[in-house]
Amino acid sequence: MKKLSIILTIFIFINSILPSIAAEKKAKDEPMNVCFMTLNSSEEKEVFKKQLSNGANKGKFKFHEFVPTGSDQSEDWFNRACEKKITCDILAISGHFGGSFFGKSGQSLKISELETRSCKKDCEEIMNAPKEVFLFGCSTLAGKDGDTRTPDQYFDDLVNDGIGAGDAAHIVEQRYGSVGTSFRDTMRRAFQSVPHLYGFSSIAPSGASVKQHLIKYFEKIPNYYDHLMQVEVERTIALMNNFSKWGTKNKEISDALSVTNFDQCSALLLGSSDDPMNEVLQNICRLRVGFSPAKVGIDFSLELLGRSDFALYLPTISEFLGNYNLKKEFAKKMDQSPQIKERLLASLDKSTTTFGKLQIAKILLSFSVIGEGDYKKIEKAALLSYLTPPVSTATKDAICSYETPEAENNRRGYQPAYLDVSLDVSLNELDEKLFSDLNGLFAMTCLKFSNPEVLDKLKEVAQTGKSSDQKAAAMTVYIMSGNKKDDLKLFLDERFTNSKSKIEQQTALWGLITHGFNDASYLNAIEKLLKSKDTIKYFDYLKSEYSHGLLLIGAAKFKSLDQVNYYFDLIKKNAPKSGDDKAWADYFSKGILADTLPIEEAVKFLDDKKTTDEDRQRYFESAFGNGYNYATQEKNIKMPLFLLPRFFKVMLGRDASGNVNSLNSIDSIENVEINSAEDEAKFIEIVEAASLEDFSPNTVIEYLPQGFNGDAFAKFVIKHYTKYFGYDSESDYDNISKYLIKRESLNEKEKQLFKEFLTTHSDVVESTKAELARLGVE
Repeated sequence: MKKLSIILTIFIFINSILPSIAAEKKAKDEPMNVCFMTLNSSEEKEVFKKQLSNGANKGKFKFHEFVPTGSDQSEDWFNRACEKKITCDILAISGHFGGSFFGKSGQSLKISELETRSCKKDCEEIMNAPKEVFLFGCSTLAGKDGDTRTPDQYFDDLVNDGIGAGDAAHIVEQRYGSVGTSFRDTMRRAFQSVPHLYGFSSIAPSGASVKQHLIKYFEKIPNYYDHLMQVEVERTIALMNNFSKWGTKNKEISDALSVTNFDQCSALLLGSSDDPMNEVLQNICRLRVGFSPAKVGIDFSLELLGRSDFALYLPTISEFLGNYNLKKEFAKKMDQSPQIKERLLASLDKSTTTFGKLQIAKILLSFSVIGEGDYKKIEKAALLSYLTPPVSTATKDAICSYETPEAENNRRGYQPAYLDVSLDVSLNELDEKLFSDLNGLFAMTCLKFSNPEVLDKLKEVAQTGKSSDQKAAAMTVYIMSGNKKDDLKLFLDERFTNSKSKIEQQTALWGLITHGFNDASYLNAIEKLLKSKDTIKYFDYLKSEYSHGLLLIGAAKFKSLDQVNYYFDLIKKNAPKSGDDKAWADYFSKGILADTLPIEEAVKFLDDKKTTDEDRQRYFESAFGNGYNYATQEKNIKMPLFLLPRFFKVMLGRDASGNVNSLNSIDSIENVEINSAEDEAKFIEIVEAASLEDFSPNTVIEYLPQGFNGDAFAKFVIKHYTKYFGYDSESDYDNISKYLIKRESLNEKEKQLFKEFLTTHSDVVESTKAELARLGVE
């Protein structure tokens, strides 16, 4: 009774003083801040600005847009928004949503980043201060319950929005499956302490459609300033441990948006002991913020996986272990926990989509719960199920955006599926109708087939198909699959010579050129295309023959600088006066055409007085960058060490305005040929000699060549060690970890050097310690 009396006294006291505080703020005429993150449509923002600038609201609100526009396309826009320390009273985010917000702005914002920033408490003015957060996007407040769309339909919608198959599968599992928390609960954690979250449980209206409903809503609350002050009063009462008003619904907005899939809730309020999400928040925040040392997180992860609600934490645990490269050590400890292994294996059968099962299988593979053979069986079953005719455009896109575990673990960046996905199937395992399904054939171009019967079937369809499109598509699958070069040339040469269809001829020509066959007849055919004014229907696209000539000439291998000059002049002479083809022709440079020249001819090109620095730059980027020939999977050639001084001279040269040329091609030095300790020493000598005010040797550490490793690179890395400070001690980083990530092992001399390094540097960041531990240095 005494406790109730105390709470009642506090309640009466707050209710008596807060209106006067609100009145004092109004008397000072201190405007509130309305903050926008406009990643797609701007109609919502325009309604807010208009409605909150008129009538009783006039002069009471300031408006702030955080997403950059125009030429400012910086990816760290969210960091910069946090640094501004603008306390938002309203936050409105608009965009397509599927685990992240994105849209025509070209920018994106992941829900995991929102949650991490909230956990680190380094962006509270945006994340936790608002009185209301408007989440304009599909399924932003979706729970795990049913939807108007099936999981497969939702998966297709996400892929159609441009989201890759892996991410789409993860999103569908989070939306419908047992793995991970719902979008609704994640938003409640991310925006903790916000009284009102507004969003949608399924498909959301477009900006143009929701506009009229928002206008009606604001008309119901003409004095929005007072409305927000009342919301703040209710939050303050709740923070005094009186939760009676926390979670109160906003009836006006619910009525105004009743014809949509609108939903609303309150964010998580710390201290509300009856909310089970409090414990989930604390556990996820521990993983998001990290541990010191990082290995402590292994035991905590195992502890979470031992719980009945382990599936909630599975994606975050996988992300944490990946960030700190702890999956191998985690797998060793997992061997001692057979019960946890059984529970994780059971989760495979609870996935809601085929690709969802594949995503869970990737996590289990990384934990060593299943082996590579088990994963391959699941992968094969998934891909075969999606290759069942009729194949939709979304399914085709899903297959072509699928990444193998090897590709996802490739720290050098994304590689398309067709570079590494081999499907070992017999002809009997493929539906006969697949070979007459255009989308199915297009999907097959993103896989590699090696079964002789499948390859023979593709050749048969390429020769006898019912349409030119079908024959060209089958030919493309054959080209992209693993074939002996002699067999490939024989087949494609016959198609190029005997086919009456332009699309078939040009597909065959593309296969020949990309595989390095530069017979005079093939180059003559390209020359005709470059001189042509005709168009060709290439599947569903109408293209100029000139543009196809550009595509082919860019893949051709030239033997001499004279050839490069001849075809470059041909491109410029026949370029259209306007349009996309002109833009593409303008993009072409001699540097691109020269990228496959024999080294002795390339040196002539680089030393030629007529060669511009821009052409030299494009040469280095195209010849030695981390590119692939998409048809042959051949990597770019190694750069001879003697060319490295020329590389730096070009890259660090100054343009007409006195600015240092772009270092966009810095990754080219990864492909410098290093074969001995002497080569390592010479490489370092050249790098240090290239130092300028605008460039320091530590810039190249991430891109040091792999292959031969003495101890010179280790000494160089340690000498130029630099630590950078993040928003807090947990987000500090350095210039060594990205180099170590690429190393498979260290020799004994290197291990000793790095052991001494750890002894003399007490503040090495956790990610680097974890990488060194993986390599045997502790």
